[in-house]
Amino acid sequence: MNPSQPRTCLVYGFATTLIAALAAGCTGGDTATAPKISTVPATGKVSVNGKPVTEGILTLEPLVDGGSTTQAMGPVKADGSFAVASAGGHDGAMPGKYRVLLQSEATKQRKKRMEEVTVEVKEGQALDINLP
Repeated sequence: MNPSQPRTCLVYGFATTLIAALAAGCTGGDTATAPKISTVPATGKVSVNGKPVTEGILTLEPLVDGGSTTQAMGPVKADGSFAVASAGGHDGAMPGKYRVLLQSEATKQRKKRMEEVTVEVKEGQALDINLP
């Protein structure tokens, strides 16, 4: 018997158990008891000073005054287009007003000014976001 064989089996056994535990924890739970939210497509283009943003993560943070309390986020593509999804894997965002946040190299120096940019998500309306 090879002396390293029991150790190898132990490592593989631990790795298999860890992967199974992680997979079980990432299933999202019981969808029958998950809260249902009503979203609409939230897509569009984002630019900084009129030039398309070519990378980053766009987040729509709800302005809670009677509207949505669920944020939505999605990646910005090379042409400046984006499509966001809400928590729970729902495509789009709940209708309402949102503060726009963009994590990108193009916006690192503009973070404070951006916090004043807001949009309203409505059914059938694409978003055209131009950040200062």
